Amino acid sequence: MNFCVDSLLWSYLLSQFAQFCMNICIICYKVAQLSVGTFDVTVAKNELHMRDRGA
Repeated sequence: MNFCVDSLLWSYLLSQFAQFCMNICIICYKVAQLSVGTFDVTVAKNELHMRDRGA
């Protein structure tokens, strides 16, 4: 009986931990996407600025 409860508890904790890791991964991914997006926009603006100056 005790072993059964322990294994249930462990599987519950493991699933919670997996969920937690997944959330962290998703947050990191979104932050990375955001940074890359703003970086792309900055680069594009700089290129346009250079083009305007050259013309």
